[in-house]
Amino acid sequence: VFLADGRVLAYEFLVVAAGSQTDFFGMQDVEHRSLRLDDVQGARRIHDMVVASAQKNIFVIGGGYTGVEVATHLAVSLRRRGVKAYHLHLVEKGEDILSLLPDWMKDYVRLELCRLKVQVHNGCSVSGFSDEKLALSDGRVFEHPLVIWAAGVKTPAFVRELPFEKDRQGRLVVDETLQFHPGCFAVGDCACIRYRGSALRMAVMFSISAGATAAKNILRSVSGGQRLVSFRPLDLGYIIPLAHAKSCGR
Repeated sequence: VFLADGRVLAYEFLVVAAGSQTDFFGMQDVEHRSLRLDDVQGARRIHDMVVASAQKNIFVIGGGYTGVEVATHLAVSLRRRGVKAYHLHLVEKGEDILSLLPDWMKDYVRLELCRLKVQVHNGCSVSGFSDEKLALSDGRVFEHPLVIWAAGVKTPAFVRELPFEKDRQGRLVVDETLQFHPGCFAVGDCACIRYRGSALRMAVMFSISAGATAAKNILRSVSGGQRLVSFRPLDLGYIIPLAHAKSCGR
């Protein structure tokens, strides 16, 4: 393993569990000016910036799980602080929020977003962004924007550069034992785990159980002669968590 400081470490087994990070799709100006939720520090910065700029047009870009959760948390936080005249927007490039979920879930979430005074903009994207203005692809322009980007994720650069098969998000394609190369395992968001003909979605339940399976296979390899076990994911479902003590899921 080559480290960033130039050191080289030998290994017998390797586990890549590098997670994912925000994907700005090559838009460097947006990346430079946007807030992101990659870690705890990012969450704190979002909180502090929203509190300090409550009267601005606050935009959450991306109407998936993360975008919806962030938007509702911001709305609830502002309400608890007594801010009533906030301008909170959720922008989704697709035709609807939560695109892969059933209609009844989308209807439920849209209603709750309306109750929290979150304005949803479907079918549009960011076409221009500066410190003073944000323009949407439908022609609308908003002054004094504060932008939180939640429109997609990708694997870290070093994972995408590894010379092994990857999916479109840069996840390492693993076999049933979670190896992408003999003795090399990938788990969590940076692993593309194919099960029953399709890739598992990024979810914490799969990350935890895959980590346990990788550890078990390493121990079996160390002891010698034991057959490695195949990963058997248990899908516990999903919940769209809304910050005002309501949610929906399966």
